[in-house]
Amino acid sequence: VKFTNKSKDATLSYINYNDGSPLDSSSVGDIFGPHSYTVISPVGLYEEVVPSIIVYDSLGCGASYESEDTILIYRTPKTNTYFPNGTKFCKADQIYFGDSGTFTSSRSWLLDNDEVSLRSFDSIYPEKYGLSLLTLISKNSNDCTDTSSQEIEIYTNPEVSIRFSDTICLNSQEEFQGTITDGSGLDSFVWLFNDSPRTEVKLSNDLSPTFTFESRGQKEVKLIGVTNNGCIDSSAVQPF
Repeated sequence: VKFTNKSKDATLSYINYNDGSPLDSSSVGDIFGPHSYTVISPVGLYEEVVPSIIVYDSLGCGASYESEDTILIYRTPKTNTYFPNGTKFCKADQIYFGDSGTFTSSRSWLLDNDEVSLRSFDSIYPEKYGLSLLTLISKNSNDCTDTSSQEIEIYTNPEVSIRFSDTICLNSQEEFQGTITDGSGLDSFVWLFNDSPRTEVKLSNDLSPTFTFESRGQKEVKLIGVTNNGCIDSSAVQPF
């Protein structure tokens, strides 16, 4: 807010913004301010203040004047966003987000400028990889707003597949071919061979392991890949 000093014969002027701030004598010509008001009271959506001015002439005589205009200060909402499961995710992860801000009557959450929620707490599933910006626009009945933004990073998932011979023989060493597209960097993988009632787990750097099935019945071979960021994919086949 800017104020115009219309006093006459004044050599020194002080304006009292009447909001607890110090008297201000730093005018530029006849203009005081701009001054930023805030609501001091811990309750309520607005506050009224009446500014005043104190002037002195060259002889040291003083006078004061209280404005006939009342300044109405509207309270701005305050955002307080939180992310219970962090801000870095894999493609299949659910992103939880919320706001415990005050003096708010409506909220709008935007993911890269696309509105995704109007709730105080919600969740979404990411649809693309890379960096995204999750923004909250909080508004109250005064039409005042506050904005908060958080960068969200979505890691690529590995893609896992298994190939094997069309013919699998009992008590014969069979080879399986695994393929992993590592996405954001492969950290580890594990093979699980289920020859019920026995299950063999193979931890190795070999994407072409061999295994011998020793009993008849339905079997399962599974390959699980994990990236450096903890993102997981798996593939399972039933060779019998």
